Amino acid sequence: MGGVHKKPISVIEKRTRRIMGGKTGRREKRPLSETEKRERSVIVTTELLKTIESSIREFKVITPYLIMTKYDITYGNAKRVLEILHKKGLIREVSRNRRVRVYVTAP
Repeated sequence: MGGVHKKPISVIEKRTRRIMGGKTGRREKRPLSETEKRERSVIVTTELLKTIESSIREFKVITPYLIMTKYDITYGNAKRVLEILHKKGLIREVSRNRRVRVYVTAP
């Protein structure tokens, strides 16, 4: 004949110490740091596109994440930029996954 067992003394002691210390049971939310608050550019301008076109030659492999971090734009816009450059013939697609496309510069 089972039933609900009592909690061990160590668990009760920890709980009382936590309550006396003023901490809540959940983690405290920490404020976001400056890098996490930063908003990314939502609009791809022609100047940004020209900048990316001119500096695309220095990369061995080009991914949307690389473009996103270097030029501070959203991931979706980075994918759009790479698609535009692919249609222009400046880069070519090497590998394609359902998540990521990998490009290299066209010869």
